[in-house]
Amino acid sequence: MSVGDLADQLRDTGLVTLDRLMVRSVVTTFTDRVMRVTAHRDSDARDGVTTIYDTRRHARRAGYGGFTSSELAPHTERSGIPRPPRLMLLVCANPAAKGGECLLTDGQAIHADLAARHPEALDLLSTRHTAFFGGGDGHASQVFTPQGQGRVSIRLRLDALARWNPLIEPHLPALRAAELASYGMVGVGSVFEAFAAGALDADDEVAILHTPDGRPVTEALVNLRAAFHRAAAAGQISEADARALEDLARALPYSRRSWAALGRRAADGGSGEAFGRVDAWRRVHCYDVKREDAEQALALVASGTLQTPDTGVWGGEAWRTSFVRFWTAMFRPVAGWEAPFLPVLQHQQLYDPAFPGRWRKRVLAAVAAPAHEEADALRVAADDGLACARLSRQQRAFWLTPKELHGLDSREALLRIIVRSARFDGAWSVWPTTATEAADLLEAPAASAAAVVSAFAINQAVEAADPRRSIAHLDGARIGIHLTDAWGLPADTDRAERDAAARDRAFRDFAGAVEVARAFYLGARSAGVPSAGLASAGASARPRT
Repeated sequence: MSVGDLADQLRDTGLVTLDRLMVRSVVTTFTDRVMRVTAHRDSDARDGVTTIYDTRRHARRAGYGGFTSSELAPHTERSGIPRPPRLMLLVCANPAAKGGECLLTDGQAIHADLAARHPEALDLLSTRHTAFFGGGDGHASQVFTPQGQGRVSIRLRLDALARWNPLIEPHLPALRAAELASYGMVGVGSVFEAFAAGALDADDEVAILHTPDGRPVTEALVNLRAAFHRAAAAGQISEADARALEDLARALPYSRRSWAALGRRAADGGSGEAFGRVDAWRRVHCYDVKREDAEQALALVASGTLQTPDTGVWGGEAWRTSFVRFWTAMFRPVAGWEAPFLPVLQHQQLYDPAFPGRWRKRVLAAVAAPAHEEADALRVAADDGLACARLSRQQRAFWLTPKELHGLDSREALLRIIVRSARFDGAWSVWPTTATEAADLLEAPAASAAAVVSAFAINQAVEAADPRRSIAHLDGARIGIHLTDAWGLPADTDRAERDAAARDRAFRDFAGAVEVARAFYLGARSAGVPSAGLASAGASARPRT
């Protein structure tokens, strides 16, 4: 098969099967002809190929499922970067004695099925920035993205490094409670009981559409159903009428499920009279099932009578994943700071000119442990087969700038590659999630915490004045110029230089740093000091009036 024929088949079906790729050298020769191999965290230093096998060292580590004997959920390769690879080559080197099945998903068929059977779900999964994939410097995106000419790209992962935007999940606590009941979550109320018993199982039972300030625009299906059957119990309609109205309500997408829309459907479907009686009855007999359940839960908490769940066997499991570590660091305030740990650390990443030196020292010490010298880190790397001479020029160019490629000796070049490749990994303690773990990675944290509090207050004030203006709407190019200035880089710095500077500060790349800087940009602008002086300004910075 020629390269042209291969490309044509990929365009038509998205899949090509090959044989005779029996040896690694043959594989790499083939890849040189048809694709560009990109080095990344798990690839081999020699040729960029990733060998997938059970290492016996990665069990229960988020993002490392491919290196265990456990099931690997459907996923997009490298979903946490801005541009995941468009072409993947999978080669079976040694067939497994058992298991090892590789299931390929037809994304086009999934999209078509959702469009036909669950259009409201497709609309939700196609909404921009409703998911976050990866660690702290991952990528905000959505599952489906139209690419023009009828093509749609898919980005998905279902492990602990997938976080769904709360805007699309504001009404799913009852569903989550039912799913997690066996793991100690205490469910309260009739909605939870229905999910736990299996009587309810659909997300849209509790989902509604609301305005940016929280006012509901549609009605939850659980509330509509309760109205129908309570009205039937009160003798306003028959049970048959209640079931007919429930079917009409279920047929409406949650985003259009309102009393007015249901009234029109009922009139068209011959249930207009029954609907009118229910509508009049529910206006007098006010109710809200979800509110009733929430009030019941609050009453239990206030009374102190909430029973402690039986942890059973799961209590001894390693359930504190990198997902838990990240959210704890991101949202739990640190005593005395009035700010969570991670934003304080991120502020120093962005604005403390001494942070790259501290990060380098921390990474190399972790590699060399229990020793702490750079020479020890190089010796450990050599023992693992990592050396500049064994890296291709393309691999070195991924981590080093053109000037560094020509000007650095092999020792310093390898040290910089090691440090820049130490990406955010919640399962590796080199990246801290508490002030105690951070130790000397943080310097004068109280000043940074004050700057974080000030920045967050400005963000909240801006969004409160106009919900259409938030940090999500900030121009990424302007933030990029701001960081270039803050880091003391020339205005005409190219992408390789910016990425290297970002990786020296423990970011994935410059684009990842820009996304993190969104939370602090308005605060930095309002401080009224030059960008390069933000770190030293600390708590003395105040918004201009």
